[in-house]
Amino acid sequence: MNLQDYIDSGVLELYASGLLNEQEMQEVDRLVARYPELEKELEDFYTMREEVIKNSAKDSSLKRLLKTARELAVQSEEIRAIIGNELKQLSRILKIEITL
Repeated sequence: MNLQDYIDSGVLELYASGLLNEQEMQEVDRLVARYPELEKELEDFYTMREEVIKNSAKDSSLKRLLKTARELAVQSEEIRAIIGNELKQLSRILKIEITL
């Protein structure tokens, strides 16, 4: 397995956001247990997301999150819709407009 390809696929971000089905979540759990690099990627995503929420006034954390969101959104229409909904929720939490 090419771990970098798996990381670049965006599946870890979907996992962290709770957007995978049960079978996909279990597969990520198995891979994370086997490959510590994947666990670090997930931790990084969670940290980035928390930074955006805590530091909404700082553009850098939001820009990083939007970059990741845009990379995920091009994978499929379904993922784009999911990411769009996540950004709408984040917009409500932060009380700022966020779009892809």
